[in-house]
Amino acid sequence: MNRDDFIDLYAELGLTQNATEAEIKRAYTERIKEVHPDRLQNASEQERKRAEEKSQRLNQAKEILLDPDKRFRYDNLYREKLSEAVIAASEYGFDGRRYNDYAQDIARFRAERDERLKARFRYRPLIFLLVVMMAGLSLLWRLVKPEQIADFAKPNEVITLSEPIYSFKVGAQAYELAVSENHCWVASENNCVKAFRKESPMNPIHLISLDAAPLSLARKNETLAIGDKSGTLTLANLTDGSKKVIKAHSSAISAVQFSPTGGELLTASWDKTLRVWNVKTGEQLRTRMGIAFPIYSATFDASGTFIAFTNDAQAMLWNWRDGAMKSLALHKRRIFATAAFGEWFATAGEDRVIKQIHFKTNGARIIEDEVAVKIAYRPDGKLIAAAGQDGRARLYDAQTGKKLEVINAHRAKINAVAFSPDGKELYTASADSLVKVWDLRKYD
Repeated sequence: MNRDDFIDLYAELGLTQNATEAEIKRAYTERIKEVHPDRLQNASEQERKRAEEKSQRLNQAKEILLDPDKRFRYDNLYREKLSEAVIAASEYGFDGRRYNDYAQDIARFRAERDERLKARFRYRPLIFLLVVMMAGLSLLWRLVKPEQIADFAKPNEVITLSEPIYSFKVGAQAYELAVSENHCWVASENNCVKAFRKESPMNPIHLISLDAAPLSLARKNETLAIGDKSGTLTLANLTDGSKKVIKAHSSAISAVQFSPTGGELLTASWDKTLRVWNVKTGEQLRTRMGIAFPIYSATFDASGTFIAFTNDAQAMLWNWRDGAMKSLALHKRRIFATAAFGEWFATAGEDRVIKQIHFKTNGARIIEDEVAVKIAYRPDGKLIAAAGQDGRARLYDAQTGKKLEVINAHRAKINAVAFSPDGKELYTASADSLVKVWDLRKYD
């Protein structure tokens, strides 16, 4: 490829420069179908021409990127062009992640910058006034948030549960939980995962040390999946103590979850990507890229085919097997949490709403209450637990939305909630360095 005729072939396939050969083949197969002549029988001449050009670029991408020697030369040119584009784009205050992000709209950025410079002098008095107003609003926002204004009219909650049956002292902020019949694994801020037995809550029985603080945790049979702040995924074998370490993301891994079959593992990250892995081999099976915001939570459905994930105030649904994507739910403010049971997905966040969406019928159930940073379904799907920023955990009837329990659980934000496998206990983990276990046997 000539230097002057440079095309971002990775962008044509919707991939990055780190894409594997398998990912390139899959992306090519999917995208070439979109421009196949059979799908353009009723298209206009202009549409046919665009499709033909697109087909040529895709075939060029396949030819170059699947040939090791050609790809090596292309990658060198890519890095050179990317460096030039970054320097040019930075002059106009624009940031991106791929060559096309920087290069394709530089002319527009230049024109917009010039116009802003002109407007700055023309409207300087108005800008000064707006700055003063924004400063005042910012001060008001710090003192009283809109949701706090609504609190003045809300009745005080009645605490229904305040004494746990067990408490585990973690020794540092507890981020996430994984629970089995006899054990509780806790991801904590001091770069380790600790395991506890209910019979001896004061003494951890096992410890997995890491190079960075773990944020996410999941267990399937004898495998513990741990995602940390550095973007590293650790697969720990609980039987023999062996570990498989994978550099999975470029930023913190906010969620890990095994598929219902246990053969695949989902990771979600603040680097705005989702990835699906083969648990046995550690091979990356699928990547979803180009999300606009950091992903705070993601979860499989019961079939292991669909994945719900957060995208700021929108929840998206991704069929990771065929790549299809659609909007699942929309909130007024940022979404922090997702959970799944059967064909129902639940989402929750800053707007104090928990939405349950049946993704096949689009049926919805709405629960309006406090800000929830994590949510979980009981294994039978009848109850939803929500972790509150105020240190309280709340329990709801999943079908009616009725609030069943207000648990005065912790003195700081609750970072995680999890039910025991039999649904008789609820675990809460908090920034106050404690994990507590609550008795829910009356809901059997």
